[in-house]
Amino acid sequence: MDADIKNKSLKEQLKELLGNETDDNSPLRPNIRYRPPSYQTPKHDARSDAILIAIEQFQQKGISYENATLLGYDFIKKYEEELNLKDNVTFNKDIYEPLDNSMWCPTVIKYVKEYLLKVNSGEIDCPEEPSSWSEWQFSYCAQKNKRQKMEDKFVALPTLSLLNGDPKTAFFGVFDGHNGLEISTYCAAQFPKIIVDEKMENNVERLKKAFEVIDERINIRCIKESIRSGTTAVCAIVTKNDISLAWVGDSEGGVVKSDGIKRITRLHIPSDPDEHVRVEECGGIIISIAGELRVCGVLNLTRALGDIQGKPMISSEPDTLSINMNDDKTNYMLMLASDGVWGCLPDDTLNQVIRDFISSKPVSEYKKLATTIVEAAKDGGTTDNLTCIIVFLKPLDEVWKMFG
Repeated sequence: MDADIKNKSLKEQLKELLGNETDDNSPLRPNIRYRPPSYQTPKHDARSDAILIAIEQFQQKGISYENATLLGYDFIKKYEEELNLKDNVTFNKDIYEPLDNSMWCPTVIKYVKEYLLKVNSGEIDCPEEPSSWSEWQFSYCAQKNKRQKMEDKFVALPTLSLLNGDPKTAFFGVFDGHNGLEISTYCAAQFPKIIVDEKMENNVERLKKAFEVIDERINIRCIKESIRSGTTAVCAIVTKNDISLAWVGDSEGGVVKSDGIKRITRLHIPSDPDEHVRVEECGGIIISIAGELRVCGVLNLTRALGDIQGKPMISSEPDTLSINMNDDKTNYMLMLASDGVWGCLPDDTLNQVIRDFISSKPVSEYKKLATTIVEAAKDGGTTDNLTCIIVFLKPLDEVWKMFG
């Protein structure tokens, strides 16, 4: 997507992309075939799955992720009756009521198109940004790069108010899928609602519980749908008082401080001595395949969500940490990214990319920072999927003053 479109308001984007299209015969850009990530959707997952389908459909029509998110959450409120979502079906491990995705997903997409036409015509009011939407400014970029499929997914919610959560709390996550995109897609769809549903005041404990809940739900869905894929996850809950992180796998988190970037997460990979011991204690073995260490000769990660055939050697228990923003005022940005980004950019290179961008660009172009980082990783030779989120922890003017 052209980075400039990220700076346009929702109404401006709709006017530019749709013009005067207001009827069902309008093309709304060519239809792109949608392949559901799984054959069925259990009813307890349907609402969040539909939101993600809508968001991705809006993005495919050229709408920025931020505005697609606003539209996606508004769409589900407006069309919950048509989609039979008014009754809140809660998760019960002993009950699995599936919807056939060959029917369910096309129905969602049909109503997404209808909704967009009605918004464009004025029949449905264009959703407004919540007052807390700009509480946390962020930049993002996700690119397939040279891989055949894009298996990375991400979430960037600068406020949880869209889910009737705390308006001053934000949630961000990067999910790097492997052996398929089913689980990374599931995490991007389901994590936000699970985070909001956990009412704990301690956000580290909240993340731990959310990982436990989503792991149980993933395991059941994998068994029912014969899903064998998995995903890394690095998630952050951000408030003015603290940043809380939880992660599994090799997607990393770091903070950009006044003296440079600091990686704050530990890689869950076979070469880590503690992980090596844990895998062996679970009955596994670390084998070198073509010079790369793999658990039981298969996966080059020791922790992930999904991968049910690799349990218990492949653990879903996250590591966690919390940063007190009041105790350490030298943190200017939070960076979450897949290993395709981190693995190709040494810290000194990454520092220089960030400083060069800020010193050469006006503050109004802050949304292009993540794209610049991803392009630097591509220049470094990576062929992997690439996803990067930058969350600005201080007002943009302060960040530009420090690094410009």
